[in-house]
Amino acid sequence: QANVMFLSQPLRISKKALPCDEASEAGARDEPPKSGGATVRIRLQSGDHDPGWYLDAQRCFRTDQRDADSTFVSAHRPGEGCWAGDWCLEPASREDWFHIRLVSTHLSQSSGWYLDVARDRQSDLRCESSGYVIVRKPGSSSPAEWAVDRGGGSTESGEMIVSGLRLMAGGHQEVTGWYLSLSRRLPSDDRTADSTFVSVSRQPDVPAVWMLEPAAPDSKDTPAPLLPTPAASKQVQRFYQVVVRNLTGRHLHLQGCKMPTIRKAVSGRFVQLAAELPPVAGSQAAALPRTVGPALAPDPESHPSPTVQATFSSHASLGDLLEFSVSFLDGRGEGVTVRVNANAVSSMRSCAQAHGQELEAVSAVEEVPRLVARPPQGYAETALGIYAKPGRCGALQVGELKPEDENEIVAGVGPRDGRWLKISYPTEGWIQAETRDGRPLLQELQGTRPNLRQVVTLRPVHGRPGQPLSARVLCVAEKASGSRPPSVATPRDFIVLDETRSAEKAYSSVRAAEASRLLRERARLEGSGLRGCRPRQSVLGVF
Repeated sequence: QANVMFLSQPLRISKKALPCDEASEAGARDEPPKSGGATVRIRLQSGDHDPGWYLDAQRCFRTDQRDADSTFVSAHRPGEGCWAGDWCLEPASREDWFHIRLVSTHLSQSSGWYLDVARDRQSDLRCESSGYVIVRKPGSSSPAEWAVDRGGGSTESGEMIVSGLRLMAGGHQEVTGWYLSLSRRLPSDDRTADSTFVSVSRQPDVPAVWMLEPAAPDSKDTPAPLLPTPAASKQVQRFYQVVVRNLTGRHLHLQGCKMPTIRKAVSGRFVQLAAELPPVAGSQAAALPRTVGPALAPDPESHPSPTVQATFSSHASLGDLLEFSVSFLDGRGEGVTVRVNANAVSSMRSCAQAHGQELEAVSAVEEVPRLVARPPQGYAETALGIYAKPGRCGALQVGELKPEDENEIVAGVGPRDGRWLKISYPTEGWIQAETRDGRPLLQELQGTRPNLRQVVTLRPVHGRPGQPLSARVLCVAEKASGSRPPSVATPRDFIVLDETRSAEKAYSSVRAAEASRLLRERARLEGSGLRGCRPRQSVLGVF
């Protein structure tokens, strides 16, 4: 009697892919629900992976099959066979939120399954801050909702560039707000030489930019938009704040033009510029190590005003762009330069550089939620005032928000003071964030990239005085000449000055010796190179 084996899925003996038509006949088809969403192909435009790969779901390998009702999603290199899946963007509960449904059937994968994320099994976890993406059979759970971050624009052929895809609802609560990404840094990411498993990340090192291509290109001269046009006609601006904490005890001044309407940025536009940067009053943390200074001597100003405020510009292929630099220096040319490079496509990052051997700058960039004032019914006339201090007082009112305009609000630095929140745009001041009964007056804009804030702390290097060397030399000379009381001048003052001069001389000597060694080595290599001997260069000085 012959043994008979029944298979629920076609048996795959090798990793050679079947033709698309044979694979479609082999896989079971789930009848997809009717929907008026656009059908697209999702291609990686840029990120932490080779660009040009397409998203798809297949069940030809054992590692593809999570269980009977879910499949791991993979990205494939363009080529022969099945490498690009078709996805339908179905409108979800909010604007720019979509259910992403698979409508193609490649290599035993059924259509009609929804893009989702799970973290119930060990195979779902990539690391602590990332996990793998799946497609789930409809009916097993509510479909996940994904937010499309607009800002990349559209091409002439109807393709749309989005600066990010984020999971906003459904799936596992832990991964809400994580970005769809693609990487091959871990061994578990590799599927084959021409395919990679897709993941979501809390904050990817290199954000992924995706291209939405029409699955069935339109023959019209003007292609229809893939996503519906937002209801709001006014373009929402994205802001970038720079907050510089001056703990040096010096007065620093902005270099260059001080008018934001005239000063030009490489990309973007200035909204606010501080003409000078006074020292923070009572900053005892300057002389402490930066690891313990904020804890032992907290910043006396808990809600500082932004030093620089700018808005992003939008590019058709690169998305949101912002690039500029500002310098704050004292009379001796010492201070700090802040360089801003805020672009999801570029590998450059914002930083701060201190000018002066005795100064150090620490920079950190953080995300700021994008808020809009939408008060409950009956609160629009009384709860939208902007005040100089937390508290409703007519004499302290500096502005007012209009709910019909839905002005975007940029939150300031520092925690809330009860029901009050400090903002820096459109007018700097305090507004109510919620009513007395706890109902919110502000709502976060979903489906958009958050604002950014760069906090720069400028302080003296630990173990060195805050004054420049020339000021200390003058101080010691005054003490020695008798212009100050003799009791002030001590032998230790001259010892500290001699030690400082000796340290600077030793530092310069080491750099000069290393530069001389490199020049000799360069001359030796030029004399024995493949291009033959050349006259040795004469060096008169070293920069």
